[in-house]
Amino acid sequence: MLGDTTGENQSLSKVFSFDSFPKSVKFSYLVSELAQMLNDHPIIHIDWDKVTIDLNTWALNNSISNFDLRSAILLDQLFELVVKDDL
Repeated sequence: MLGDTTGENQSLSKVFSFDSFPKSVKFSYLVSELAQMLNDHPIIHIDWDKVTIDLNTWALNNSISNFDLRSAILLDQLFELVVKDDL
């Protein structure tokens, strides 16, 4: 699960590792679709073989909310599906 707090603003941050750039991009796209459905928009950094996700709630002064924790669990589940090529 996402879990590191960083900087002055609290956020959940996790690096998801992949074996190819296309999988990194696919995961990022699926994260964006999930974010739209949840109305929770993370910061997404895409590298060749990894994607870094940062979650926090700006409406709560950039702190971590229960909503962010639930989103983190969904992102972990989404990652497992992409790695297994089930999507």
